[in-house]
Amino acid sequence: MPTYSEEELTEALAECAREPVHIPGAIQPAGCLVSLNADLTRVLQVSSNLQEFLGISVDEALSHPPAHSLGEALITRLGTRLAADTGQIVLDDLQLSAGTDERCRATAYRSGSRVVVEIELLGPLDELEILTTVGHWQTCLAAQDSEAELLQVLVEGVRALTQYDRVMVYSFDAEWNGQVKAECLSDGIDSLLGHRFPASDIPSQVRALYDINPVRSIPDAKAKALSLVPEQCPQSGEPLDLSVGNLRAVSPVHQEYLHNMGVAGTLSVAIQGDDGLWGLVACHAMSPRTLSPASRDAAHLLVQMAIQRFQRLRLMSQQRFRQRVQETRVLLSETREELLGADDLVQRHGHDWLTLFQASGVGMVYADTVSRVGKVPDADMLKRVAAWLGESQSRAIAWHSNVLGQTPLGEWVPPQCSCGLLAVPLSVDVDRQGWLMLFREERRETSRWAGRPEDIPEKKNGRLVMSPRRSFEVWQQELTGHSAPWQEAEVLAAQDLGEDLAIAASASEIFNLNETLYQERQALAEANRRLEHLALTDPLTQIWNRYRIEMALEAELNAAARYGRDVSVLLFDIDQFKSVNDRFGHEVGDRVLILLAQTVWEALRSCDAVGRWGGEEFLVLCTGCTDEDVMGLASRLLKAVSEVDFEEVGQVTVSIGAACWKPGESQTDLIRRADKAMYRAKQGGRNRAEKSE
Repeated sequence: MPTYSEEELTEALAECAREPVHIPGAIQPAGCLVSLNADLTRVLQVSSNLQEFLGISVDEALSHPPAHSLGEALITRLGTRLAADTGQIVLDDLQLSAGTDERCRATAYRSGSRVVVEIELLGPLDELEILTTVGHWQTCLAAQDSEAELLQVLVEGVRALTQYDRVMVYSFDAEWNGQVKAECLSDGIDSLLGHRFPASDIPSQVRALYDINPVRSIPDAKAKALSLVPEQCPQSGEPLDLSVGNLRAVSPVHQEYLHNMGVAGTLSVAIQGDDGLWGLVACHAMSPRTLSPASRDAAHLLVQMAIQRFQRLRLMSQQRFRQRVQETRVLLSETREELLGADDLVQRHGHDWLTLFQASGVGMVYADTVSRVGKVPDADMLKRVAAWLGESQSRAIAWHSNVLGQTPLGEWVPPQCSCGLLAVPLSVDVDRQGWLMLFREERRETSRWAGRPEDIPEKKNGRLVMSPRRSFEVWQQELTGHSAPWQEAEVLAAQDLGEDLAIAASASEIFNLNETLYQERQALAEANRRLEHLALTDPLTQIWNRYRIEMALEAELNAAARYGRDVSVLLFDIDQFKSVNDRFGHEVGDRVLILLAQTVWEALRSCDAVGRWGGEEFLVLCTGCTDEDVMGLASRLLKAVSEVDFEEVGQVTVSIGAACWKPGESQTDLIRRADKAMYRAKQGGRNRAEKSE
């Protein structure tokens, strides 16, 4: 096999990524295409198979007004719909010309300054049967309580609707490699369940098209593409962008890939998550398969239903985890009066943290104290890790890795000790900093790939290009040196826990200093000032921290019980804050938190208070607020936040949960009601407020 230079391979990969799959200049023969000018008065381009579908030659269509090809009624309807709609327009049950008596579908969309109309045959329809099938599988999806079972029901439902030979759910990892999570097969079809596919199989420009058009249908992967006439737009001279349509021709590279895989027809439907493309429902036919537009729509609808249930299950899982974290924090706060030292706190609660975070060990370096629970490196190694973290990492955010061997810490933490670390800063003051560390053991895995994941170069027309893989035989890879990855919810929960631990340890330190330095009043006053500020103020936003807002809430609830006063809380967090950190970095995320806290503080009444509850979550204490008052205040906060320019981030929104105290209700129950209301606000579309029942 010839060898190529690094520069040649890099250029070949870049050329592959630049392939203009959205402007192929041709369509699949499953329908025909007519491109019109913006005001629907001139035919600009048509597909070469127009005679077959409309009974009109290419030359005749190009030399006459659009109504000659498409009919006056359709042109009138398109003009009305295009004036009101900006997306894809679908008109069913049409008879467009004397050339055919078959019913058709017209799909229209704007492409730059042009209007594209795609015509497909509807075929024999049984709307009642399709609706009945969709309804049955919708009921099945709604009954699933686990992600794995939901995905399996989804592939079974899509296969029942489409009759493809193989239907898979294919999810992406952080590097855009895919893995088959569920599948449903015809008899005799090879299983790909659990197999992985390299990111190069679905390049970035192809993945981007799923954000524009979530459905991609290829009835016959071997069919010859039909060119557009003329090749370029006679008005602009530009190729026609077919991203929004259904008939876009198949890339020759993709045709070769499908041929090598033994697949003759495909249907793919995007599964979108909160952070973009999560995966695909991929359908394979071993022989060409024409799917009616109605069945294609039904498959898309079923995927949308599954996405809603999938997101609901994710939210429920996150809420359960948050509840467990909250219970752990309550246990930690209840020990404050005992004034336990940092080591005592870790020894008392460390085993609970192992279970909560699915960790193998907990370590803490705080001042001169080193604490260890479970399987962790020795004390000297923990000190070296803490020193590196203090020198190289931010004091305000957590640091984590599930492949320590690939980080500078790999020198001190060999795989036999641990492969995963989540480290949370324990801010004592400007000069001192501690770290809470959660360790995870190595997780060995055997990864099965559908063919070896490697780039295959070859010379074509004197240029080096990337060629589709020719083999899909199973190739196994042993994955070592890594732990289970740390989820975003776990990182945020650990940061909250670290804040509570630092406050509790600081309270103990205050007591010890008071005992030890009783005679040294000047030093004691300075220590108390420093530690009191730490104990009551969030170091990043400079508003009250959780401990201080909890103290104020407890006092206000006692007064409300004694004097019959009204008191309410608003619990809110920043919508999709993870994407801010992912796109712009944690420093920008910190600035968003600071500006948001300042905005909320300025929007409150003088009798209200706000504190950082943890991460991107804040709590507002509203004194003397009735149900009506608190929702008015929530609306004012939504408006105030919406009017702030967060510089490069742009607009930021929040979801608010409101709860009014009920006589006899505990602080924990009040917060829990506000938290549930906040999650209803998120489920209702975010950037809104919901009142607790």
